[in-house]
Amino acid sequence: MKATKRIQKKQWRAKTTTSIKSLPHDLIVEIVAQLVSLSSTPVSDLENLQMTCKMFRTASKAKLVGQHISLEKEWSMHWWNKERYFAILNSCAAAGNLKACFILGLENVFNLESLNLGLRYLEKAMVGGHDAATYTMGILLFGDHRTRQIGMEYLNKIGVVSGGTEDSERMKFQNPYFEQCRRQVIESVRRITMKRWSPRQIERCTSPTCGRVEGWEERQSFCSELCKWTSEYFQFYTQV
Repeated sequence: MKATKRIQKKQWRAKTTTSIKSLPHDLIVEIVAQLVSLSSTPVSDLENLQMTCKMFRTASKAKLVGQHISLEKEWSMHWWNKERYFAILNSCAAAGNLKACFILGLENVFNLESLNLGLRYLEKAMVGGHDAATYTMGILLFGDHRTRQIGMEYLNKIGVVSGGTEDSERMKFQNPYFEQCRRQVIESVRRITMKRWSPRQIERCTSPTCGRVEGWEERQSFCSELCKWTSEYFQFYTQV
């Protein structure tokens, strides 16, 4: 009986191995990429997968896999093995992982105080469609009067501008998704550094009605687009 079970077990293993080997390499890569994108522990799961067989080990090195690793789920590694964490981040960023580029951008700007390098990473993520990176780029560029207009253009990709009156241009701002982007950036910055940042000195509007909440929708109304983004700029640095 025991001998029969051993034979059946060997046959099952042989069939399983054969079925995996019959899969196209591209399909295996897609399976691994999907796994690391959904896993709550993508790095350890990927390492375990690499030890199973040569096919998975080869597939795990594919560019597509690096693009899909959800490294924001491995924040704890940033504290207990920072060197390894950033080695993985850099590898994934080189593969085109937008989340990795976003985190590296924040690390360089807010932790290492390397603004130019940080902006390059953030721009790469922004071009790929990462809205939180777009928000961060907008806020950082808005803080410098030389790039303020570009910063507003980036922020307007996320913010919603509407309204207008005969007396003056009224900018009304209400966008839950925009607020979600702000919270995501603030949460990410707080995870990578204990530092606190102060905003640059920007002249603020003195009108008592600028920024007032209006209507049942509770939308803020501003004198101009500049006033609107100045308010957002200070709100970000107050919370970060």
